[in-house]
Amino acid sequence: MSAMRSWIFQAVPFCDDSVAVLHLGAGVPPMYFTGRHGSHIHENDVVYFFLAGAHKDAGLWGWGLVKEDADPVSLRAPAAYSVTVDPPIPLSTALSSAAFEWHEIRTRPRETCYALDVRQCRAINDVLRQSAFGVPPIGT
Repeated sequence: MSAMRSWIFQAVPFCDDSVAVLHLGAGVPPMYFTGRHGSHIHENDVVYFFLAGAHKDAGLWGWGLVKEDADPVSLRAPAAYSVTVDPPIPLSTALSSAAFEWHEIRTRPRETCYALDVRQCRAINDVLRQSAFGVPPIGT
């Protein structure tokens, strides 16, 4: 079994129906495109759900867990919410830590999946705590 990791799964409105996927919340875990990170995403990894762009609801929508390893062919992984953030925490707040100054989510904002290090997980968890939401365990 591999060590738990943490990821941002980001819905990008102009790429697909990923905004609709964010609204699903509970129920059957939707499949998220993992791209080049697919081979590293495994069951029980922590996922932070984000909506990209200038949309009024852009930001951190919640966190959850990957339900099974990413499929090596489709590069998609099912993930389900553990905590839903309502209203979403704006991107400017969720990514305000210096830990994200040079992170790919800033330099490549149209991606759908980003790896996080422990420092970045702590920064997001601090924002969640300040907003009175539960926080996930920190992966590597």
